[in-house]
Amino acid sequence: MLNKTHAKHVKLNHSKHIMISGKYNTSRLDSFWTTIKRAIVGQYHQVSPEHLQSYLDEIAFKFNNKGKNLFSLLITKIVKQRR
Repeated sequence: MLNKTHAKHVKLNHSKHIMISGKYNTSRLDSFWTTIKRAIVGQYHQVSPEHLQSYLDEIAFKFNNKGKNLFSLLITKIVKQRR
């Protein structure tokens, strides 16, 4: 099934501590999962299934814009929407 949407599917076996195979690795995905866990335990404490997608959207936005001035980015998006 993946061969219809992806040119190549590479399996990395974490149980055998294989995290990298050539140019393929799971470090960014592992980092994202760690960020999710840290946010839920340290910031939100509880996440209801009803609002889970909103929490994940916020975490993904912060993760994808790491190192940027998020306040300026937010203001810029608000101004562009109002035009």
